[in-house]
Amino acid sequence: MVVLFDQASGEVAAFVDGHVLTAYRTAATSAVAVDRLAPAGPAALAVLGSGLEASNHVHAISTVRTLSRVSVFSPTTVNRQAFAKSVTDSLGIPCQSFDSAEKAVQGATIVVAAARSLDESPILHGKWLEHGMMIVSIGSTVPEQREIAADVIEQSDLIVCDVVDEVVHETGDMIAARDAGIAFTGKIISLDTAMSRDSDMRIQSARQPLFKSVGSALQDVAAAELVLDLAIADGSAQPLPIQFLAKKT
Repeated sequence: MVVLFDQASGEVAAFVDGHVLTAYRTAATSAVAVDRLAPAGPAALAVLGSGLEASNHVHAISTVRTLSRVSVFSPTTVNRQAFAKSVTDSLGIPCQSFDSAEKAVQGATIVVAAARSLDESPILHGKWLEHGMMIVSIGSTVPEQREIAADVIEQSDLIVCDVVDEVVHETGDMIAARDAGIAFTGKIISLDTAMSRDSDMRIQSARQPLFKSVGSALQDVAAAELVLDLAIADGSAQPLPIQFLAKKT
């Protein structure tokens, strides 16, 4: 739960569902990175995972790129089939489900890793990747978690992070790559740096960019305020039948 406070009075202004908010914010941030890093024009999108984060990423990325097709892998057959049907029904985009991550990423130009395996073994490997693919990885956010293999990080010639220090020092994927002797710090820039025009040449020359996201509380607070403003404007905010006391001076 994200709790917002009125900056003038200190009173509680709103409670915002943190689970849903984070899913939307994560996907929106990834879409910003995709729009900046991925080649222009129609894209073939592969999604590893079939949950809320995966679904939101398809919808968010579809706002910045025309998707010619979507492929999805999930270890649970019924989940990946339901996901594929939902994408086709809601967006009118052909979506095919696959029983392996390797098959799902074949021919894709953008790959979103939005799920981890139960035993924390990587679900995406560098040997599957083709020249020109952009990778988005959102699932490894603490040292114990793994999502992408070390060779994905090794092959990436540009790594963009939303929170550089956390990605480098606190995510299992980067820790594993460092332990494997892979040097990657010289390839890393922050997302805000990537958005500046000073990075144009570096981005244009990248042949396999990776966006690695961990999210931050500040991002969620900023997004929650936007949600609250929109909810108040369209009348969808639900007043609570209780009052909160604030310390008055």
